[in-house]
Amino acid sequence: CLDLLGLDLDPDRRVRGLPVSQLQLVEVAKALSMDSRVLLLDEPTTASTPSEVERLFAVIRRLRDSGTAILFVSHKLEEVYALCDTVTVLRDGVSVLTAPLADVSRSDLITAMVGREHSAADLPSRPVAESSPVLELSGVSTGFGHRDVSLSVRRGEIVGLYGLVGAGRSELAKALLGFAPITAGSVRVHGQTARISNVRTALKRYRIGYVPEDRKEEGLFLDQPVSRNIAVTVWDRLRRWFGVSARRERALVEDYVRRLGIR
Repeated sequence: CLDLLGLDLDPDRRVRGLPVSQLQLVEVAKALSMDSRVLLLDEPTTASTPSEVERLFAVIRRLRDSGTAILFVSHKLEEVYALCDTVTVLRDGVSVLTAPLADVSRSDLITAMVGREHSAADLPSRPVAESSPVLELSGVSTGFGHRDVSLSVRRGEIVGLYGLVGAGRSELAKALLGFAPITAGSVRVHGQTARISNVRTALKRYRIGYVPEDRKEEGLFLDQPVSRNIAVTVWDRLRRWFGVSARRERALVEDYVRRLGIR
């Protein structure tokens, strides 16, 4: 099954240390090993590279042709159109559309998903911010293996890091949080040299927030309620002499639930 998916892995290796993309494919291999006649695939390509996706889709098509019934869950419309025969759209827990995919246009599919007419519009160009960089990396090398990385991010600007899985994107972000040492170069926040040795320093002193790639494993306390997960990083602002104020925590959480549309 690993060969079918093009996974060059030692079968005795513990999955705990695998990246998210390989974890997903190992899970698919496990389902294939059961010789399943019904296969449910819940967003199996979330963190996969294009070559990994193509290998997976080739396997799925072979299984389909051999008679396996496949339910493919995805939010990537190009994958739905590349793979599926019939589409069902769920919105707020209710089925709002089921039809042969060939009969449904992309715009009709989006309308069914969001519940209103969808119109694409060109975004206006935005001038580059004139302010000094908020975050600036100059010739940075890290304990993760990066060499000579330079970039800057200004107020109101979005800078994208792009690369295949394993290229070091997530690791660079983690190095800025203190998960690995900066071995060369400099990191500046608001023009001042930043010396970040751990997450607490990054968060409290330099106010660097991090949303990880693998939110289930690295970003959430799954045994705690939504309110605790939202408020945990700002408990120092919610403290009273006897501990965290439940009233202030509730007010903060309700504000973010409203602002971000958390259900």
